[in-house]
Amino acid sequence: NLDLFTFINSYQYQSSITWLINVLGNIILFIPLGIILKYYFSFLRNGHIIFIGIFTSLSFELIQLATNWGIFDVDDLLLNTIGTILGIATYYLFKNIRNSSLATNLFFTSFTTLSFISVCTYYPRLIMI
Repeated sequence: NLDLFTFINSYQYQSSITWLINVLGNIILFIPLGIILKYYFSFLRNGHIIFIGIFTSLSFELIQLATNWGIFDVDDLLLNTIGTILGIATYYLFKNIRNSSLATNLFFTSFTTLSFISVCTYYPRLIMI
C-alpha cells in the first residue's frame, strides 16, 4: 500500500479494537528505539535518530515486501517514525525527572502499555472501549 492513510481508513468497517491495536502497536514498537539510541548514543542528533528510525522501519517493510510475509504499508512507516519521535521525547521526559531511574520507569511504562495491548488482543471483553 503506497497511499498514505488508506490502510488505516480501511479499519472503519472493523472493530475499534483492531484499529487501536494496529495504530498503537506500530507506534509503541518503535518508542524503545528512540529511547535506546538517545540514551546510549547521546552524541547523535535527534534528526539522525529519526532517520535511523525511518531506515529501520523501511527495512522491515522491504523485508515484508520481498518475502510476502506481511504487507508493505507506508502507514506503518509513518507510525513507526512517530514512535521513534515519541521515544526521543520520552527520553527527555524521564531524563528531567529527578530521583528517578530511567531504566525502571521505562520498564514499567513499556510493561503497562504492552499489557494493555495484550489484554485488548486476547481478552477484549475485559476492557470496554
